[in-house]
Amino acid sequence: MISTLQIPKPRNLSRFLLLIFSAYLLVASAFALDPSKALSQYGQAVWKTENGLPQNSVNAILQSRDGYLWVATYEGLARFDGVHFKVFDKRSSPALKNTAIRALCEDLNGNLWIGTEDGLSRLSDGKITTFTTDQGLPNGVIRALLTGPDGSVWIGTDGGLAQYKDGHISAFHASDLTASFMVRSIVANPDGTLSIGTEGAGLYRFKDGKLSEDPLSSGLSSKTVWILKRDRKGNLWIGTGDGLNRVSSQGNVHYYDIRDGLADRAVISLFDDRDGNMWVGTYGGGLSRLEGERFVNLGTQDGLSDHSVRFIYEDREGSLWIGTNAGLNRLNDSKFTTLTTKQGLTDDFVRAIYQDKAGAVWIGGAGGLTQIQDGKTRSFTQKNGLLSDYVLALHEDRDGALWVGTGAGLSRWKSGKFTGYTRKDGMPDNMVRAITSDNEGNVWAGTQAGLSRLSNGKITNYTMKEGLSQDFILSLLTDREGRLWIGTRDGLNLFHDGQFTQYKEKDGLAGKKVTAIYEDEAGTFWIATDGGLSRFAKGKFTTYTSKDGLFTDFVFQILEDNRHDFWMSSNNGIFRVSRKELEEFARGERSSVKSESYDNADGLKSSQCNGTSQPAGWKTRDGRIWFATAGGAVNINPENIKMNPLAPPVHVASVVVDRNPVPLAGILDLRPGKRDMEFHYAGLSFLAPEKIKFKYQMEGFDQDWIDAGSRREAYYTNLPPGNYKFRVKAANSDGVWNETGAEVALYLEPHIYQTRWFNMLFVLIFVLSGIGIYLLRVAALRERESELSRRVEEAMAKIKVLHGLLPICAACKKIRDSGGDWNHLEVYMRAHADVDFTHGICPECSKRLYPEHQEAAQSSFADV
Repeated sequence: MISTLQIPKPRNLSRFLLLIFSAYLLVASAFALDPSKALSQYGQAVWKTENGLPQNSVNAILQSRDGYLWVATYEGLARFDGVHFKVFDKRSSPALKNTAIRALCEDLNGNLWIGTEDGLSRLSDGKITTFTTDQGLPNGVIRALLTGPDGSVWIGTDGGLAQYKDGHISAFHASDLTASFMVRSIVANPDGTLSIGTEGAGLYRFKDGKLSEDPLSSGLSSKTVWILKRDRKGNLWIGTGDGLNRVSSQGNVHYYDIRDGLADRAVISLFDDRDGNMWVGTYGGGLSRLEGERFVNLGTQDGLSDHSVRFIYEDREGSLWIGTNAGLNRLNDSKFTTLTTKQGLTDDFVRAIYQDKAGAVWIGGAGGLTQIQDGKTRSFTQKNGLLSDYVLALHEDRDGALWVGTGAGLSRWKSGKFTGYTRKDGMPDNMVRAITSDNEGNVWAGTQAGLSRLSNGKITNYTMKEGLSQDFILSLLTDREGRLWIGTRDGLNLFHDGQFTQYKEKDGLAGKKVTAIYEDEAGTFWIATDGGLSRFAKGKFTTYTSKDGLFTDFVFQILEDNRHDFWMSSNNGIFRVSRKELEEFARGERSSVKSESYDNADGLKSSQCNGTSQPAGWKTRDGRIWFATAGGAVNINPENIKMNPLAPPVHVASVVVDRNPVPLAGILDLRPGKRDMEFHYAGLSFLAPEKIKFKYQMEGFDQDWIDAGSRREAYYTNLPPGNYKFRVKAANSDGVWNETGAEVALYLEPHIYQTRWFNMLFVLIFVLSGIGIYLLRVAALRERESELSRRVEEAMAKIKVLHGLLPICAACKKIRDSGGDWNHLEVYMRAHADVDFTHGICPECSKRLYPEHQEAAQSSFADV
């Protein structure tokens, strides 16, 4: 069992926390369980091992200050975020020596204390420390824990009472007992003492360091005290093996048992919620709530997972958590209230809802007809004269008669009796799905084989032969001008002045099946179809589909609340759209509309609404909106929709890098080469956890926030080295954001070639290399220049240049050398220049020296 008493030590802090706590209670009470509702009308959910719970027997429940819900079982401890369980057992947490957990508490420092069947463990900053009899516990089996105002922890064991304080454990024994006793529950009293509930030894009191039997013990209904609870009025509630005892602050004892409606004599858990309601968990009868001096009960027949209620706890949003032998249960208040057979309906499968002129609400379905008036219900079936127990349509005419469309014909309720009209009386078919009346008092009935008009006892039928687009009638409406509109399985029809006008998809109608027709105060018609919503004004259709923001395309019913919002039903739930947005869309002033959807999380026992019957929903005079569903008749007050004002705490639950989890402590320093990163996060709101929305951003990489919707993971691949901060924020199901959110700082180390100094060194090396290459190039060019110069010099050395005056003979052309000898030209040139000679004969010499050859050559040319 668990109790928590947390009183801060510093005086100013105490005042501050008191203000915060008071404000919290004011806001949180907005979603506390409404005591005016029947227990079966609360939203219910169950989690078992198939949902992630380590074991189905839930022994203790606690919501820690960080918002997580902790669940103790015989196979380990589970931390719950509303969607996922994180299990602490021997496999995942070897420091947890025993996994049979019986008690939990949180101390003033935020440490979680875990009472097991073999010692006491403390979870602090992710580390588990275990205390056993070796450290002073009187017994290893821990059944009760309580946080004291001085920061100590009181421990109830199978061997007596102990206290952990300042790092030491002290054991206390009762002086009047020869043997140690089994402590089942501990509660703090206003005078600073402790009351101790024991198994078999009655009620004890701890005062001034001593344990002694409480004088009240002798007057209790049983010596086996399973649970103690002190309520806000100062009463002490004592659950025993034989009933419930209430001890007032004056010491008066009042006894409750099954004669007062208690579900079972053995009371094993207690809780008083923030509204002062006392909840009682019994061993074999389920859950009880005290209303006045009588109990109302919730059992397995109402959806509770088991009849043995081991623990009861209320979270910060007002939901009630119930631990049983067969799972974790949650009761929460919701936006919608549901009426089922438990509230007097003939059947949960509801097809039509209608309010008559006297204010009575009529609900028809698969089991007959129910009238609700002044808080009382009355049922009508075939036994009362109704043609069939399958009711599809309801309508009251101007004379106050209620017309009921059934699967076996049309019934009329007037003056306390039913009369009927069937095919034998001239109806085209017995399946009547829609009824209306016109300004002349005629009643019109839509069947699966045509339209009927009942006037002064005479039936006139209209079918496709008379101009209807289809004989299968789904909806009827008489407009303000007295014209009749008919919705069929193939189009919309207008009947006026004896003529039918058809409107189909080719004319702009959204779909074929017309399930509902509504006329607003401006005379605009709104048509629900299987292909979307259509607006018809001034002869023109405007169509709205899911592509334009409509929740779904198949719409069953259209209702307008006092704020001019449209409420519509469908196979997938109920949704709301602003009529103003729809009008703006029709004028081209916006490109889409926004739908607010409602489902099981909002109180619907079944998100499947029923349609193709009329009316499948109704707006009552008090402004409430009603819809027919497969799980009962549901209603909501649009003027007072319960909103959750508490922003959800946000946590980064884990970080996985390259498929390996990394510890969340300080800045995450990641080695080079890490490629794939996963960030798993949670928003802790338990009213509708599946509707929590998230946004995240990696500062240093993402330019803006990324809308993740309801996804609880973020993925990054190949981030460049550097400093980053992963941030995430969340909004609850009503759009209240925690803008602060949670964050994780990380540093992704670079490879050596990605560091700044390496880049600088690389640049330096590059520059120096460039300079070196330049110098080598210059040296090479100079070497080349030197080589060329050398070669030129060698060549020039070989060249003998002649210059000045050469003495030459004018007759024989010999040249005189420096020694005074005359040499032929060839001899002189070979000696003084690097040349040689070839010999030939010029034409002048040839003519002069060889005239005969010259004449012969000329003759041979002439012959040619």
